[in-house]
Amino acid sequence: RLVGNWQFNWVWTVQSGAPLAFGNAERPTMSANNPYDVDRYFDTTQFVPLQPFTLRAFSSRTTDLRAPGINKWDITIQKTVFVREGMFFRVQGELYNAFNRTHFGTPNTTVTSNLFGRINGTFLPPRVIQVSGRFTF
Repeated sequence: RLVGNWQFNWVWTVQSGAPLAFGNAERPTMSANNPYDVDRYFDTTQFVPLQPFTLRAFSSRTTDLRAPGINKWDITIQKTVFVREGMFFRVQGELYNAFNRTHFGTPNTTVTSNLFGRINGTFLPPRVIQVSGRFTF
């Protein structure tokens, strides 16, 4: 009874981040010096505030600067135990974000902010474990 009737399911989610949008900024120079860490996600010196009453020369979204992506695993393990004819017991454990990876949020893209270029939070929760049981008769 201990060895048989196990089931293992998993979902692996991998996504690239969305392009960053800079609503009130221009990008006169491009730099490849982007450290991609929490305190300074991109090179902030390549952006300047958009002057009032001027037309934008470039797109507000960038193709080379993207928010952090997602790389997470959701795992389910379940065991079904036969009790007697027509009766089963199932115990199930679910692990969401099973490897407990931190998924950082979008960096601040307001060029006039003192937090410009910093990531201030996360957008997915840490590991969540859920255990359930079901008796079927």
